[in-house]
Amino acid sequence: MKKTRILLFAIIIAFAFTSCFLFPQDVDPTDTQEFLNKFEEENGGIELEGENTDLAMAAAGDFYGKGGTAANYLIPFGFMKMDGNTDTKLLLEDAYGTYEYNETTYTFDLIDATAPENGYLYKWSFVDTSTDLEHDVELLFDSLTYYSGDPGDTTPTRLYICMDIDNINILFINFHAEYTTEDGMFLPTDLELTWGIKDEFNITVGFACHYEDDAYGDLIPVIDEANLRLEDVIADEWVEYTIASTGDETANIVIEDSDGWKIDIDTEEPVTVIGEYQGITDYEYEMIAFAGELTENGNHAADLEGEIWNPESPTNPDYQSYMIATFTDGTDYNLDIGEITTISK
Repeated sequence: MKKTRILLFAIIIAFAFTSCFLFPQDVDPTDTQEFLNKFEEENGGIELEGENTDLAMAAAGDFYGKGGTAANYLIPFGFMKMDGNTDTKLLLEDAYGTYEYNETTYTFDLIDATAPENGYLYKWSFVDTSTDLEHDVELLFDSLTYYSGDPGDTTPTRLYICMDIDNINILFINFHAEYTTEDGMFLPTDLELTWGIKDEFNITVGFACHYEDDAYGDLIPVIDEANLRLEDVIADEWVEYTIASTGDETANIVIEDSDGWKIDIDTEEPVTVIGEYQGITDYEYEMIAFAGELTENGNHAADLEGEIWNPESPTNPDYQSYMIATFTDGTDYNLDIGEITTISK
């Protein structure tokens, strides 16, 4: 049951990234209804887009493509590269330094082994197919440090990434992490990742966790606290999501935005419910009940209550996730949050 907090964190991540994020200005029931309609339809997300974002993603895709069978892959806690066709190893190349793409051999060749001292700089040119314009790109992976408990120096605790296109910084990423050693594995206990695109958006995500054995004896992370902040620089808006453990299997979830809107809900301990699921009559569902409040600049807008079901029945509404909002005039509105919870599973 410890996996419950992981599920809840996945749900708020799904809220954040599925679509755009807009809030009304007043606590009037009509405007609250409009906000809830958007929350339901668009899953409370924020749209991260813009010319610099498109250009950075195109350049990153070109970089990965130029790796061929030795393509480099970004993963949550480090960088892997293919070594041959089957094996992988950490980081991008064996030696630190500056690499330049060779159009004849189709490889990144080391041209300077002295800089950067603790990282890698890649240089190449690519044509953006959306504009047919050629760009010069420099992609830096720098300031690498490693977990002291890993004698092989393969577990990074710090990493800075930036991308310059035509001598203008377009993208940056800062990564910091702390680890513990469990059963010979190096597992993150604290992590913070900041990612930004020039003049368009900034993202900060972090969590603190510990590890316990589940019912099957497998080691799983238990989220103690997690935070996600999204900033739309173009629209001058932000939204922040926080989940914090309030007990062995309960949590508090808060969603706030730059206009003063705040959703604050507390979850109850999960319960097992026996029911029908796709022809199975004694299927075990997990259900999490929650209750809370929607406010705007501290003013009450609606009471919130609902249930999260895992999994959801595709046909029986008794086993489907929902949230009911009770407005200040006593009107109830039932939000269909099934798509959000389905995304998170």
